[in-house]
Formats: sequence, C-alpha cells, structure tokens
Amino acid sequence: MNYSDLKVFVIEDDISVRSLLRRIMEKHFQIVIFEFGSPVSAFKAMGSALPDLIILDIHTPHISGFAAMQTIAANERLSAIPVVACTGDSEPELIKRLISLGVKEYILKPFDPQKLVDRLTVLFDEILEKKAKEVSDDEINLITTEYDDDDELV
Repeated sequence: MNYSDLKVFVIEDDISVRSLLRRIMEKHFQIVIFEFGSPVSAFKAMGSALPDLIILDIHTPHISGFAAMQTIAANERLSAIPVVACTGDSEPELIKRLISLGVKEYILKPFDPQKLVDRLTVLFDEILEKKAKEVSDDEINLITTEYDDDDELV
C-alpha cells in the first residue's frame, strides 16, 4: 500500500528512541514523520495540522503520556486519531489504564523493530481503509444530494 500521505507524530523525550523510531519507519514506510520532545509541543503543532497516527511515550517530562491521552480522549478532533503508547513499563494495570484512555496499541521498550513494523503496517492499513471509506461516503452524499432546476440545493 502507498503510505506516502500519512503523517505520524512521534512524541518521545529520549532523542535516541526518537531517532530509532524514525530510522525504522523511514526504512519500511514512505510517510511524513514529525518529532516532538513533549506532548505540549505536539499539541501546539496539532493546532494547524492533525496527524494520522501518534506514537506517544508514556513517561515524558512536564506532562505525562497519561495526561496527554486524557487530553486527546477529551477532544473531539483528536480522539479519532489512533495512538500507539510506547513504554518500558509492562505493569498490567498500566496497560489496562492506557487501553481505557483509548490507546489503540502499545509497544514495550526496548522494542523489536520487526514487531514495530508489523504493528504499524496493520495500523497504517486500517487508517488508509478508513480514509478510503470516508471518501466513498462523501461521494455517495454528493450523488444523493438533490438539486432543483436552478441547481439550488433542495
């Protein structure tokens, strides 16, 4: 599939992890990647452009990944964006809490690059299918919209 129109926001305070995520994704996908060291800087960027996917470190300074997830979940525009949580903590309660906040997927650090690619491939395919369906639904709405003889909407 062609992923070239997909935008991914990577929110990770550790520059070496951000760099590793970028290298892995650039090797396997043609996507647009934006890197942020904190959720705050990512939220500022989301004011002008929304990503198709967010990879979110759970333990970031200033505002935690949990607080960021609560913000995302509470915002109508942001809550539809799939989020992949990236964490070194494998506590079952933490994972349950992440899922309850709407995290689509979680990746444990250190992560296996191939497992990351496999999970992202599934998510990217789902995103493209959803976009294709939205376009199809919009086309159907255009076709079924009624106009009068003066080309005015009825």
